[in-house]
Amino acid sequence: MTYKVYLGGSLNGRDYNECKQERDYITEKLEEEGIIVLDPLRGKAHFKNKNISVRKEKNSPISMAELIGRDKKDLQESDLLFLYTADKCTDGSLLEFGYMKYKLDKPVVLLAPKRKGKMGWSDCEADAVYGNLEEALNKIINYWSK
Repeated sequence: MTYKVYLGGSLNGRDYNECKQERDYITEKLEEEGIIVLDPLRGKAHFKNKNISVRKEKNSPISMAELIGRDKKDLQESDLLFLYTADKCTDGSLLEFGYMKYKLDKPVVLLAPKRKGKMGWSDCEADAVYGNLEEALNKIINYWSK
């Protein structure tokens, strides 16, 4: 069985190219180890060279309901949610957390270098919280996916 990671994280109001670069790096590291990454940023290339908005865009090839439906399907197919922007979560990130943890009963791993140990619910309810990206990726590869 191939292990699948859903790559969650805040997109709203962030620069598309910055998000894409972060996600490409994480995806490359995990895929080198045979882990499949499901990235909700796909299908949002129409935001290239501007900020991402979760609101309905005129030129969007996919509706918000379709995006959310696809994301939920990806979460159902995933073995783990890696929320790599846990220092600053949007409602979408928090809903992904809740859906994965409480509806699907699957592990949630957070990257929160600034807030680790200060997040109350998130620190207690996440399966793991890491303060460093390389440490988080190493643990996903060597512990969570085994």
